[in-house]
Amino acid sequence: MNLKQKRIMSSWLPYSINTPLVYESGDWDGMRSSKLLITCTNGEVYIAYYYSGILDGIRFGEWYSVETGQEVLAAVALFREIPDLNE
Repeated sequence: MNLKQKRIMSSWLPYSINTPLVYESGDWDGMRSSKLLITCTNGEVYIAYYYSGILDGIRFGEWYSVETGQEVLAAVALFREIPDLNE
């Protein structure tokens, strides 16, 4: 495994102890992350956005598939930024 491959593999973060940075605002509740690559405990993999905020006094965090626009209902295990493979 070369250095670039090691860097890509080591940048996964466990969702159980980390949450993505949300900074985009728009026509939705809360804030949104950039596109992220996520893996779920059932083995599914998605490119998704993470939405987070406070609605009616309750904090929320939800994942939505970029491809379908539907909420990811499977339990997210890991997430990472999408690497630029041209670097």
